[in-house]
Amino acid sequence: MARENSGSGKHGPGRVLPD
Repeated sequence: MARENSGSGKHGPGRVLPD
C-alpha cells in the first residue's frame, strides 16, 4: 500500500503511509 497521492493522503498532502 505504498502509494503517494498529492493532497489525497491519509496523513496529509501526498502521504498514505505512517512513519
